[in-house]
Amino acid sequence: MGPEWLRQRLAGKKYLVVPHHTAWRFLNASVPYNWGSLDWEELRLVEIYSKHGSSDYFQGSYPIHRDYTPVFVYLYGETRNRAYEGLGSYAREALANGYRLGFVAGGDEHWARGGKAFGTRITRDYQPGRQAVYAKNLTRKDVFDAMWHRRTCATTGARIIVDFKVDGHSMGSEITSADSKVRIYCSVKGTSPLKHLEVWKYSTTEGYKQFLLDCKGQMDMEWQLVDEAFIENSFYFLHVVQEDGHLAWASPVWVDKTN
Repeated sequence: MGPEWLRQRLAGKKYLVVPHHTAWRFLNASVPYNWGSLDWEELRLVEIYSKHGSSDYFQGSYPIHRDYTPVFVYLYGETRNRAYEGLGSYAREALANGYRLGFVAGGDEHWARGGKAFGTRITRDYQPGRQAVYAKNLTRKDVFDAMWHRRTCATTGARIIVDFKVDGHSMGSEITSADSKVRIYCSVKGTSPLKHLEVWKYSTTEGYKQFLLDCKGQMDMEWQLVDEAFIENSFYFLHVVQEDGHLAWASPVWVDKTN
């Protein structure tokens, strides 16, 4: 069984595929995560954070724990890694490899308490994350539609409010541009003083490039910036860092270059 088996089983149905803690692996951490085919239309989101840690990039904030829980240590020992660098299992690696994925967060608590990001229950866990969507109405249909279009944000549990647009298009959008400049808008309402905002750009030539704004402890921030070096297909996303350590992500916007 694998992604292609699942894809065949779900053919003809309306569904979403959301890979779960892709960087945290149980007994096969050295095996790359299998993302499935690039043309899998329903593969539109990725869980970038959960109580296991961050699947954003290797050894960033909230890194994947080496041993995870005391129970796992008892069963499998102290030496088994749960995540490895360079295997393609992190979200930024998948994005760089061409997958167009929005960001969500969760808990993996299995306690059926949706929306309640309560504290850790085992010492080596992190706090569960939260997902937010920009939906027209609070209905199952509209929430699903918002997720389908990747109008999603993720946090490490704090109720941070994030808005992110590229050339006037909301997070999750796929657009084209013949311009040499890309205009980016960010708005953040924090739950504690904001440390900084990071806009990340990726293109094949440059790789990942960071635009950074020092928030100087402000609770709310608006930021407008211009990328004056748009020369090829690129994507952009927003990463928020609060002084209390909480993080937020806004889903990417993909801008394809036209002549």
